Amino acid sequence: MRSTQQNNILTGMAVDKEKVWWYPPDFMQDDGNFVGYEASARMSELARKFPDMIESRRAQEPRDHKYMERRIKWETQGQWIYKLPEEIRFIIMRADDKRNEKI
Repeated sequence: MRSTQQNNILTGMAVDKEKVWWYPPDFMQDDGNFVGYEASARMSELARKFPDMIESRRAQEPRDHKYMERRIKWETQGQWIYKLPEEIRFIIMRADDKRNEKI
C-alpha cells in the first residue's frame, strides 16, 4: 500500500480512538503522521469522499474557527466499513490491530 497524505490522516485518526475530533494542525507536526500545511485540504477531501465515515463541524476552539474538525463515525462502522475501497478498509482494520497491540 502506498503512503499518501490521506492515508496518514486516516491512520492517525483510526489508531487513536480516544481522541474524538481532529484538526488539521494535528497533522502539521512531525510525529509520524505528518502531512504538513496541506492537511486541511486532505481532510476535506476525505470528508467529501467518505461522508458515511467522516463527520465534520466547525472547530469549537475560538482560535481554531478557521478550521473544520473531523471525526470517524465509529458508532456506525458496520454501515460503512464494507463500502470503502479495499485500501482504506485495510487502514481501518490495521488500526484496530495496532490499538490491540497497545493493550
